[in-house]
Amino acid sequence: MQYFSKSSVFTFLLFCFTSPVWAFQVTNTNDSGPGSLREEISAAPSGGTVTFLPSLAGQTIQLQSPLVISKNLTVVGPSSATDPWDASQRVTLLGSGSHRLLEITGYFVEISHLNFTQGFHDDRGGALFNQGNTQLSYCDFTENRIIAAGQYGHGGAICNQGSAARLDASFCRFQDNYVAANQAYGGAIAAPSGTLNVFE
Repeated sequence: MQYFSKSSVFTFLLFCFTSPVWAFQVTNTNDSGPGSLREEISAAPSGGTVTFLPSLAGQTIQLQSPLVISKNLTVVGPSSATDPWDASQRVTLLGSGSHRLLEITGYFVEISHLNFTQGFHDDRGGALFNQGNTQLSYCDFTENRIIAAGQYGHGGAICNQGSAARLDASFCRFQDNYVAANQAYGGAIAAPSGTLNVFE
C-alpha cells in the first residue's frame, strides 16, 4: 500500500487546477507551421486561449494569407508591464498591402495587445472582417486600406457585418487607414449591420 503526505497531495491538486490546460503558446514569427500563430489558432479548442512567448514582444509576423478564427477563442499578445498603450512591445501582424489580416466567423472572440498593419481588401475590412461577437482591447490599426474592385467599399481597418455581428473596441487606436471607392465609408471602422461599440 502506498501512502502520500498531505503536502504532496496538495501540491498535485494545485498543479492540476492551475495548469493552463487550454492555453496554446506562439513561439515564433513564422506564417505557418509548428509554433506559429496560425498553427496555434487552429490547434486550440473552442474556449481556449492563445498567448505568445514573451521574447516575441516587439516582433512582426508577416502573414501570407488571412488568419481565420471559427471558434470561441481568446488571443492575448505580449504587452508592456507598465504601459498597456506601448505598441512597441506588442506583436505586429503585417499584411504588406496584399490581403486582409483576420476574419472572424460567428463566434465569441477576444483579442488584446496586437498591432494590425498594412492589411488590404477590395471590398470590406482591410485588416479585420467580423461576423462574430468580437472584443478588442489595446490593439492598434495602421495603414490598412480598401481599394474597391466594385462600386462599394467600407471599413478601411475593420468591417463589422451581419445581423448577429457585434464588435466592442476598447482602448484601440486607428491611424492612416482609408477606403477608396465610388461609394465609400468608414476609413477606420464600418458597420453596415450588427452592433458596434467603441470605448476609450
